[in-house]
Amino acid sequence: MQRVVAVAGLLALYLALTSNLTLSNMVVGIVVAVLIAALLPIKAQTSDWRRLVIAFGAMILYIGVLILDVVKNGVIMGRLILNPRLPMDPGIVAIPACCQSELATALSAHAMTASPGELVIGIDAEGVMYTHVLDASKEDEYIEDASGRRRNLLSRIFP
Repeated sequence: MQRVVAVAGLLALYLALTSNLTLSNMVVGIVVAVLIAALLPIKAQTSDWRRLVIAFGAMILYIGVLILDVVKNGVIMGRLILNPRLPMDPGIVAIPACCQSELATALSAHAMTASPGELVIGIDAEGVMYTHVLDASKEDEYIEDASGRRRNLLSRIFP
């Protein structure tokens, strides 16, 4: 039953994204939905609607935090680049894992890489993200930012 619901949801998403309701497109959508549903690890469990609402709210906040970080770091990058003295102290900062989930750690690394001036160059087995930053003198600020807001939101999204 859960696979049927997954196929129906994936098919609806596919048709909404393609905006094409021809028979051939529906057949392709069904095939794609069935293949993806076959690969999904669907567990037989009951849904906790409260957890889903909390996770959805945290996801919306996380997207907002990501947008604010990109804008804020873009302004900081503009100031650094336009300053004739180029007051930069580039370096590598080790930022500890923000969550137990590998997916949450990967999303946190993606968020850091999406922000101008930061680039995650590697993640070790313990989840420590080695990040190249343009101002390594603010190492504590980077660690606090990654472990503070992001850890809180990602732990609510991926328990």
